[in-house]
Amino acid sequence: MSLEKEQIKQAEEIIKNFTQFIRFHIKQLSPRISNMELDDLSQEIQIKIWDILKSEKKVKHHSSYIKKVVYSSVIDMIRKVDREKEVLSQYGNRYKEDTSTPDRTKHEEIRQLIASAVGSLIEPRRNVVKLHLLGMAADEIASFLKWSPNKVRNLLYRGLADVKEILKENGVDYEA
Repeated sequence: MSLEKEQIKQAEEIIKNFTQFIRFHIKQLSPRISNMELDDLSQEIQIKIWDILKSEKKVKHHSSYIKKVVYSSVIDMIRKVDREKEVLSQYGNRYKEDTSTPDRTKHEEIRQLIASAVGSLIEPRRNVVKLHLLGMAADEIASFLKWSPNKVRNLLYRGLADVKEILKENGVDYEA
């Protein structure tokens, strides 16, 4: 058997053996995680581990290394959720203020500005932002577009920053 095939076989075996270990530690760190989030995060961690095991990097103590990957991934997930809550509260509060006014044309103008801003993005950012605005999570977008989750997150964050800047230039500031 070739060296590459042997590495792949070893990586598969390690991931198979540590699947329950990964799920247990995710639940320990984030007890209120839903089963869907648990599955997604577990799969994301397994992909990270798979990439490392396939590479030239040698991991001597699999359990401690995997535990570190689990911890960093859970912390990243918690930070992401906190950022999303912060953004939703900022935008949600602003939207509530606007809905109390009878001026519906202002809302339509803002919608058109957003559509124009999204339309002006470079194609990869535009595609990711549109899918995000349709309610897809970054991992779903990555799967749909067959791109890496890191690429999608990068395009999404940059695209949203661009849209925010365009809106700010047009007098729409949600941080007021």
